[in-house]
Amino acid sequence: MPNPSAFWALALPAARRIPWVIHWHADAAAPEFERVVRLLYPLYRPFEQALLARARQVIVTSPPYLQGSQALTRWQGKCSVVPLGLNTERLSSRDACPVSPDWDSGKSLRLLAVGRLTPYKGLEVLVRAMAPTRAQLAIVGEGAERAGLERLIDELKLDQQVHLIGGASDAVRNGLLNQCDLVCLPSLNRAEAFGISVLEAMAMGKPALVSKLPGSGLPWLVEDGRTGWHVRPDDATALSERINWLDKHREEIAASGRRAAARYRDHFDIDRVSEQIIELQQHILGASQHQNA
Repeated sequence: MPNPSAFWALALPAARRIPWVIHWHADAAAPEFERVVRLLYPLYRPFEQALLARARQVIVTSPPYLQGSQALTRWQGKCSVVPLGLNTERLSSRDACPVSPDWDSGKSLRLLAVGRLTPYKGLEVLVRAMAPTRAQLAIVGEGAERAGLERLIDELKLDQQVHLIGGASDAVRNGLLNQCDLVCLPSLNRAEAFGISVLEAMAMGKPALVSKLPGSGLPWLVEDGRTGWHVRPDDATALSERINWLDKHREEIAASGRRAAARYRDHFDIDRVSEQIIELQQHILGASQHQNA
């Protein structure tokens, strides 16, 4: 969830006879989400709540998201937290992909942002934050915000500093992850529920600079001062200051990257996560069989 196609299960007798587990990736709407989403949510909510009422268990990806979700308020007793996991095989290709003459030089701090070019990602804030720094930024992704980002880069004369890569293959993304110093995800609201691009960075031993979003899993995923750093959302000045601080403290980046890799191995490797989900489902199935005996 959110996934409107799941609503068909409410009408299928065969589906209603078996226990349901809902994997809750994000709320469908929240007060800070886009207006059109908030307007449509009253039509979506009755079906969403009907699914939650029938579910035996709801898996939520982080404690903060569970605590901040209005949709899950009535169902806290049937919720369990199991984080998203990552199979590192998708990161095995590390083909080099230089973005600019300075990208491989090691002189400039190299930042990477990966994701859809959509307003809640906060990429406009990140581009503005680059102006008072000497860092290099590569942005991987496509979306409706591309034209606006291109105009902003041109307006601020950052074309030698900020590079829009567009959609990229796994090999290109992995090459950039391998070459960058850290990943930046300056999202603006809880539409950023977790942050898979940050998880990819952690798996490759890279720290992350992220927004401190109340009720999002993002600042829970990244431990401030240990595996990365938090900044206030929608604050280009604070972001610039942190980038400039990191530029002067490269040793902190390396140490945080090592801790990020260890945190990934301990909590987010796909084998560890899948074990938790299998154990949970087996418990539900056993309880259901006992009920029906």
